[in-house]
Amino acid sequence: MRVRPVPLLVAVFGSAVAVTVFVVRQLPREGEVSPPERVPVAVAPAESSPPLERPAAAADGVVEVRVTAGGEPQAGAEVRLYLAPDADGAPWRRAGDAWTEAAGVARLPAGPGAYLVAARVVGLAPARAGVVRPSDRGTVRVALAAEPPAALEGRAMLRTGEPAARARVRAIPVSSLAPAFASASAPPEEIAVGEADVRGGLRLDGLSPGTWSVAIDMAGHHPVVLPRLRVPGPPIAAMLEPLGFVQGRVLHPDGRPAAAALVRAASADHGATARAGPDGRFGVAAPAGSYVVTACLGEGAAALERRVSVAAGATTDPLELRLGPAATLHGAIRGPGGAPVAGGQVALLAHDTRELVGRAVSGRDGRFEVRGLAPGAYDVRASSPGTSPAWLRGVTVAPGARFPLRVSLPAAGAIAGTVRDPAGRALAGVHVRAAVRGDGVA
Repeated sequence: MRVRPVPLLVAVFGSAVAVTVFVVRQLPREGEVSPPERVPVAVAPAESSPPLERPAAAADGVVEVRVTAGGEPQAGAEVRLYLAPDADGAPWRRAGDAWTEAAGVARLPAGPGAYLVAARVVGLAPARAGVVRPSDRGTVRVALAAEPPAALEGRAMLRTGEPAARARVRAIPVSSLAPAFASASAPPEEIAVGEADVRGGLRLDGLSPGTWSVAIDMAGHHPVVLPRLRVPGPPIAAMLEPLGFVQGRVLHPDGRPAAAALVRAASADHGATARAGPDGRFGVAAPAGSYVVTACLGEGAAALERRVSVAAGATTDPLELRLGPAATLHGAIRGPGGAPVAGGQVALLAHDTRELVGRAVSGRDGRFEVRGLAPGAYDVRASSPGTSPAWLRGVTVAPGARFPLRVSLPAAGAIAGTVRDPAGRALAGVHVRAAVRGDGVA
């Protein structure tokens, strides 16, 4: 039987159109992304380091950076210079930017201080190093070798056995400056940030080989911190525990709700705070542990007589804190010769914890005062440039009391010695730095 050609052509053309429409519909439209099983993400954080208030000039000194890759100088590499945080709590600050010349060298003006230097070569991982420019040396030279990028891989799970989907992962490079600080620290531009996939898989690409501090966190769960990881290295495994919940009410002495009272829970390793609502009710999310719970509002304060045990994922029985008269800690700071110390820093921590409760700065007469304290025990730390810090542990205050405290700061000591090479020859120009005291004070 003969088939008419026109109907046959129509049928063939219709089939082709149908197949084309089906294929096109499977492609992602503009603004859409197909959901892959694994989403390795490593992006630069949105925030950036603030610039120095007064940029350095060449007359202040210079940090000279030589960038190589495979032993060859790298022209056109971007070099960044960051001034490290100081004892006053200032953040990392961007101290300068430059690009290497044909010989792979860049020169950046820099005053005395501790710096992080980072260099970026296209196709390679960033190279970083800590450097200190002493006040008595005009130029400090740094050599950076860029290497192929490495990856950090692993998996994050919840204690229930479910994947920690969309958990955030942050990788902070650990530099030679790290021992001077209590925890890993880096400018936000140098921190790698990523997100776990729906199966809890973690992957951060583009990392420089070396030591990294990795933190993994998820809403409602206690973060996991891995302080020193070698990259590349074996896959990591992190287990996130749910936070516990301390609940209760804060009341005035006459039983009225103490709205907006600050409630603090402090343990040996953790601290958390929350504000009471209009009805005086509060809820503090905290990791599992044993906590001292206090509340304060204006000239009123309260503390529970016993520590409160918090279990992972559990809520405590309702607690009640009834405000009474707050205590005051006051006194004077004296230097090694007994003279008043002006501008001395005083910090109060809940006893045997790291939770900062209050601060004060001594006046010209060396006197200071911290008000609004809940009854209980505190550890007091005092410091001033040119002296050794002082610790007073277990200072106990009663409700409404004015507790006098005299703090004496001993003189600073000195460390002397000689730096030699393996052959025993004395080396000049080596920078020596005391980074951390045995009591943890930088």
